Formats: sequence, structure tokens, C-alpha cells
Amino acid sequence: PASAPAAAYTWSVAIPSPHIWHSMSMNATGDVIAAGEASGAMHVTRDGGATWTSGNSPSATWISSAMSSSGSVIYAIEYGGGLFVSRDMGTTWSRVSTAPGSAGWEAVATSQDGQRVAAVVQNGALLLSSNGGASWHTAAMPDGVANHWWRWIDNSADGRVLVAVAHTGDVFRSTD
Repeated sequence: PASAPAAAYTWSVAIPSPHIWHSMSMNATGDVIAAGEASGAMHVTRDGGATWTSGNSPSATWISSAMSSSGSVIYAIEYGGGLFVSRDMGTTWSRVSTAPGSAGWEAVATSQDGQRVAAVVQNGALLLSSNGGASWHTAAMPDGVANHWWRWIDNSADGRVLVAVAHTGDVFRSTD
């Protein structure tokens, strides 16, 4: 049988131009949105796009972000730089100083509560934290797969199931 046509959606401009966007994440209800610029700030809205703030986010090329389901905890990666966290919906940002591999970050994912964090490093390791970035460990990978040119990582709501993809086309999945 023929498939039903896709539902129609109404789109509106959530933040005015000119901005060159490089990353975006959203909370469970869609009210809190983090939008990272290429060569600019990490902008956050708490009202679905009516108003925006960049807090004290540094000017950078923001290539990845992830947030808790409430939007209170947001992680963001600066291209060629560090991993940053906001624990107040984007009002203030600080570098996650305990994270290894301060340069070369590629992507970040977090659980609904913002405590389980998974991040990948370009041509590096897959790193995990179960305490909101206070401490990290390198994920145990199959033999010969320790470092990859990682491109993206995502996780289940509780942060226990992970999927990571490498530039080589390899896709890895972990359930523990």
C-alpha cells in the first residue's frame, strides 16, 4: 500500500539572522534550545525562541551540544578547543577542566538527568563520565579500535546505551 503523506508542519524563525549555525540541541519539551554559532556564541532560549542569551559563553565554533531533558544542564564542544558545561540553562558556562583531551573534541551526548556524559575525540578516544563530568574514563573498545576518527555519538535517555560513528564508516553500539 502507498504510504501516507508526511504531516504538514508550520515553521517559524526562532532566532533572527545573520548567524552561521553549527550545532543545536533541545530539551524534552522544546522550550530550551541551545544553538551554537560558527565563530560566535552559544545561544540559549528558555521560551522556545522568543528571547535568547549567550551568557558568558566564549566566542568559538560550537560543533556539538547536548542537554538534559529539563534543559538545566547543557554541554557544548568548541571546535579545536574544550568541552564546556552550563548548569543554569546557558546563563553561565565553564570549561570542564577534568575532561581529558582538551583539544580535538568532536561530539557530546548526555542522559536525561545530565549526569551520564559521553564524548568523542577526533582521531582519539571515546570518553565517558557518570558524574556530570567530574571524572572521566576511556571506554573499553574491541581490540584494535582504541582510537578512531569519531564523528558523532548519541545515547539512550538513561545514558546506558551508546551509539558512536567513525569517519571510516564504522558504527559501534554499547549497552553497558
